[in-house]
Amino acid sequence: LLDAHGMEVILGEHEQSRFWESLGGKNIRDIVGVALGSELESFMGLARECQIKKICFLCDEIPHVAGQPINNASAAQVKELIRSRLVTGASAHALELAADMCRQEGVHRVHLCNVHDTASLLVELFTGHGAGTMVYADGGHFKNVRVAREDDLPDLSMLLPAVFGGQPQQPSIGGFRVFTVDEEVHGCAEVLCCERESLVITSLAHSSRFDQTEVFDALILRTLADARQESAKKVVILPTAPPVSDLSWLTRLGFKSEVSPSGAEVGWVHQL
Repeated sequence: LLDAHGMEVILGEHEQSRFWESLGGKNIRDIVGVALGSELESFMGLARECQIKKICFLCDEIPHVAGQPINNASAAQVKELIRSRLVTGASAHALELAADMCRQEGVHRVHLCNVHDTASLLVELFTGHGAGTMVYADGGHFKNVRVAREDDLPDLSMLLPAVFGGQPQQPSIGGFRVFTVDEEVHGCAEVLCCERESLVITSLAHSSRFDQTEVFDALILRTLADARQESAKKVVILPTAPPVSDLSWLTRLGFKSEVSPSGAEVGWVHQL
């Protein structure tokens, strides 16, 4: 099935020399490396040399955060998940290796699949919903979070009409982060820098085409990474920022609710 889709398969380091000898003269559209157990590390040197675009790593379990499987994450988001200790143990090691493959070896995507599920590899590669965790290169043409540009204004106006619709003084585009899929904007966050060495998320929005959790997690993780780079001491999400009343899901990302002396909720805080 893989061969019919123009993909050459390498199964672990014991077949690397055979693959290299047979590569000449073939018109291969894509190369998929299939790694078992600890063999993912064996692809570190081969990936760039053979221009491997995808690697499927068959591991004992799919990485989870707070009991929920991680469907996909950029290499930068993986580093943030590990730094925040939201993923630990063998899952953290597999994710870190996958992120390194994307950052150092030129691999576009690494798919982590459950070795105990015989169909997971094919489902992950050939269906839209997948069956594992996909780690992709930063800035790739899949899903990405970046600083908003002027040409994003029409999309921002659609996502946040109360902020951009007919306001005499428009907010600065540079204060927004956008969630993109193949460079189409499907979510955004307004992020302000405050005097007390903190970044404040004042609004969050997503399009109906993508799950709220996926979009908001990506935007918040990017803000946490930006805060660390700017040596901020905390990230605050205002209780009115997400368009939902129950914000308990923010605990998955390390946030805690803070209240005023009167008992009013003032925001969700992540101390760095």
